[in-house]
Amino acid sequence: MNIKSITVFLLAVILLSSCGNNSSKKGSDGEELKATLIDKSSEKKIDVIIDGKLFTSFC
Repeated sequence: MNIKSITVFLLAVILLSSCGNNSSKKGSDGEELKATLIDKSSEKKIDVIIDGKLFTSFC
């Protein structure tokens, strides 16, 4: 892994952790949202999945 990949991954983790302030994040239907990071090293990218849908990818 190169320094750019590590930096992007850490920024994504910080962003996602800063969003959690002991209050549940709710979608428009009142359901709690779930965020997941998927490391795709072979494709040199990280996918951010929110509520089961691709939100963004970092290359």
